[in-house]
Amino acid sequence: MLGFDIEIYKFTDGMDITSLKISKPILARWSSGGFHGLDWIENLVSEAKAEDLGGNGYPLYYKAKAQFILEALALDVPKNKGQTIIGDNYVMPSDWRSEIDTSKIAKCDPDQQLIVEAWDLS
Repeated sequence: MLGFDIEIYKFTDGMDITSLKISKPILARWSSGGFHGLDWIENLVSEAKAEDLGGNGYPLYYKAKAQFILEALALDVPKNKGQTIIGDNYVMPSDWRSEIDTSKIAKCDPDQQLIVEAWDLS
């Protein structure tokens, strides 16, 4: 597994989450490697601070309050905890990840529900 491309959007009641790319601005976007790139949101789900909305990896959807997302990302920046990945024309070190800019999420009301959309990069 290469990892996940993760995008975060504001949630509004009645929205069709499958059309987010068309109609909603991205609050944050990053890529994280390996099987552990979603540990941060899965931990929120296990603590009942986020909801797993399903999906098949193309993409997966989660919903959580801005406050919980910011807290999770501040505590444990998602990173690959696996091995180096060697492809046909690329090498990704075991700790690869892109930077995460949470400044737009920080401007949201702490109770604002956000959608986390995670695309499997495999």
